[in-house]
Amino acid sequence: MRSSYPELIVLKMPLFRSNRFLALLLLAMLTTVAVMAGYPERFEFSEQLIPGENYHIEVQSDQMIGGKSSVRWIDESEKQAMECQFSTQVAHPYCLLQVYFASEPNIGKDLSIFQDMLIDIDYQGPGQELRLYFRNFGATYSKLEDFDSLKYSMVDIPIAELNQPIVVKMDEIKVANWWVLERHLPRPDRYVDIDNVIAMGIELKSSVDGTVERLRINQLTLRGTYISREQLYLYIIIGWAFILVSGVMVVLIERFRDKTTAIQKLTHETFELKQSSQLDQLTEVLNRRGVLNFFSRYQQQDKYSKIYSLLLFDVDHFKQINDQYGHSDGDRVLQQLAKKLKAMIRNQDGFGRWGGEEFILLCPGTNLEQALKVAEKIRLMISEHNFELEPSKQVTVSIGISINSLSTPIEVAIERADKNLYSAKANGRNRVHY
Repeated sequence: MRSSYPELIVLKMPLFRSNRFLALLLLAMLTTVAVMAGYPERFEFSEQLIPGENYHIEVQSDQMIGGKSSVRWIDESEKQAMECQFSTQVAHPYCLLQVYFASEPNIGKDLSIFQDMLIDIDYQGPGQELRLYFRNFGATYSKLEDFDSLKYSMVDIPIAELNQPIVVKMDEIKVANWWVLERHLPRPDRYVDIDNVIAMGIELKSSVDGTVERLRINQLTLRGTYISREQLYLYIIIGWAFILVSGVMVVLIERFRDKTTAIQKLTHETFELKQSSQLDQLTEVLNRRGVLNFFSRYQQQDKYSKIYSLLLFDVDHFKQINDQYGHSDGDRVLQQLAKKLKAMIRNQDGFGRWGGEEFILLCPGTNLEQALKVAEKIRLMISEHNFELEPSKQVTVSIGISINSLSTPIEVAIERADKNLYSAKANGRNRVHY
């Protein structure tokens, strides 16, 4: 019987694993520092509207609704500063500087991607506040060619704050109540909407006739972030949590793997030790204990074989071989015989050295006719093999066969085969008896 056990490759590298995890932690720390040091530059985007030439910029006054207020560019080429002289001809006089985004009447610019606006304004005049406004086109409330149907959202900025650049957050913007009431908007359409802005601007207001106000926009820049600082902190925390949990999981898995490997190694060593105790050291086939264990397993596991044959064979005149050639040559004969037999038997057969020059072969599911063929094949193979003895000598075997039911104890089967082996020797040797 041939058996093998897969080799186990055991790799124990606790120091390497520790260094690898430390390297991962160091990389995570450096990445965190780099990310935080680069915030907000690495995560911000912006678009400067004024100064700029990407969009159409113009000034208007209440003359468009029948008023008498006048407005002009202080520098036409620059288009950053305007002067307004108010007239109270209408109830709500105004002047404004307006930036147009529309490429078509209903297609504007999405300002919802921006978080705030940086505004730097120089103002001269008696006013108390100015208004930053946005006109948005929405399919449910706007009409083509009707500018007044564009949703009017705004935020009022006190003049007192304009002594330095200010930041206006987009969430400060509110929809004008007068526009909502004037348009009779349903409640779902009353929210701030700046995802399709056609125009935006800065409006000056005054109720004093003849008032002159001047406005210069040094900078008007939309600003946004790909990721907010709060989101960044959250992602960093999640990332660190993932790294730490993964590290713990890796350590636990590696420890489990080490224990499993150790158990496998111990099992392998136990198996090898058990196997070595069942192998004949000279011929490397089963010894007597190994044959008995094979038969025990065969009886327990084989659910289909009703019978088995047992071949017991003995090297003829082996004592003469030892006496004539010496025990080393005698041992070599036994080794070569065992090697030849192992090469020709089936995987399911049990083959071993029963003692001295006597060998045993147990063949599950083999009837008498099949056993005779196997035995004769063995006899011829041994008798024709050159065992390289000097001077040359033919080596032969005598074989006794017994055919047994699955329930037949091996001791009984061996006793029957031994009787037939004795008959083979008594009748001239180099023969098979059953």
